[in-house]
Amino acid sequence: MATQCAVMSKRKRGTEEGASTVGNRGEQGSKLQNLQTFLSWLEKEGARWPKVEFKHSDEWGWHALVKQGETICANEEIISLPNELCINSISVESDVAFGPAAASLKSKTMKSSPDEFDEDTLDRASVCAYIAYQIWLPNSRWRPYFDLVPGLEEGFEENVGVWLTNKSKASLLKGTHLGMCVVPEFGRTHDLMFNRFVIPLFSALGKDVSEPTFATVLRRTFRWAAALYFSRAILVPYPSNTSFGFQKSRSSKSYETITPLIDLLNHRPGTLSAMKHNARPNVTGGNILYSNGRTLKSGEQIFLNYGPRSNEDLLAHFGFTLRDNMCDTAIVHLGFPGKNQGPSYKLFRGGGIPEAMLNAVRLQLAPKPTAAAVPASTVYRIPATFVGSSEWLASLSSPTDGEGSKVEVDFDRIGSTISSENEMAILNWIKETCRAQICLATAGGRDDEGDSFCQNVQNYTDGIVAVLNDACAYVDKLMSYLDKPAC
Repeated sequence: MATQCAVMSKRKRGTEEGASTVGNRGEQGSKLQNLQTFLSWLEKEGARWPKVEFKHSDEWGWHALVKQGETICANEEIISLPNELCINSISVESDVAFGPAAASLKSKTMKSSPDEFDEDTLDRASVCAYIAYQIWLPNSRWRPYFDLVPGLEEGFEENVGVWLTNKSKASLLKGTHLGMCVVPEFGRTHDLMFNRFVIPLFSALGKDVSEPTFATVLRRTFRWAAALYFSRAILVPYPSNTSFGFQKSRSSKSYETITPLIDLLNHRPGTLSAMKHNARPNVTGGNILYSNGRTLKSGEQIFLNYGPRSNEDLLAHFGFTLRDNMCDTAIVHLGFPGKNQGPSYKLFRGGGIPEAMLNAVRLQLAPKPTAAAVPASTVYRIPATFVGSSEWLASLSSPTDGEGSKVEVDFDRIGSTISSENEMAILNWIKETCRAQICLATAGGRDDEGDSFCQNVQNYTDGIVAVLNDACAYVDKLMSYLDKPAC
């Protein structure tokens, strides 16, 4: 597993030894007291974790371990969490004070601004606003949880890409897709949600949003709530029945939710983690059950798999990265003569070059001739020795886009009616574009072990370079075939 880099008190850098001590004794005592209060609340509410213990360390933040002397078998239930303790759109709808106002405003907003807001965006805005609303309630049901996670005063979101306000840190992302596209777009969406949805919502709840001090505090609190939600919410499969409160018909198979306790688990790609619902007799809502697909030994850390997330995604929304992340991606912008901005394409580590990317360059640099216009001596095709080889079979296992959809990779065809001379020019253009972005990414990163954010940016840019180098190697392979006689 790639090693994590510390930036958040939730998920921090891993070590071979696992847990280490927690700051000074006063800080450690406070964290442990908050943990005990949190676990007592969960136990009272019906949560169960019989073979798990939770600890805090400088390296991992909060994390879960198999209790000493215990063994957790493959697919055995590890954590059982009542669904009503989760924070999601159902929590919003079921709140008698908050729910009706949120539902009414959501309906009006979707009707008045269908091009600016979709249902998923407004669902997230509602949940984030609900967290901000709950944090102000002294008797909030989730008070033990809010006391455990990083609070408003800790500013944990300042290490998360999309929430950066520190200009020095933001400058490290200059020239990257995260800095140029993801952060600005997320900021615009966040501001739109706050001004067009959150402000009217709190006004409907009886708050004086015209008072400058309140508006400032609300903005800061909503920012914290959104950072908490985006960094801790996970995808859980929809239950098979409607007794859990999910009445809506959705095309997706899972929904986003904050799962107190389960969200203390750290991320490790490839972990065979599984989440499912289980009904409880005579109890509305049921439980969310967490299990692992392999046997876990005494003292071993228990991980959660967020899915195939690139370092860009992890740094943008979670505030940590992985060294040598095999899920890394790179966005390549194709610039053409006389055009300010060409199309962009996502490249995956070891994923080759998308057919659409090749075609885009073909249209710009070498329009495809008819078969009759190409002399027989210049016609080429993939060598027969490549078809059926291990490389060929490996190419058929296309990477996914992080959402489970297959990504088409151009291995099986370069084109049998294009002159090899034109195709070499096309491939050279793509290779030089990748090389230019490698130089840009290398210039943006800083290798400073003393600063966790700098190291996270370094891991992010290293991942971009690795993906682009893979793409260049793939282009070289294609070009080598073009130098061979046609079969």
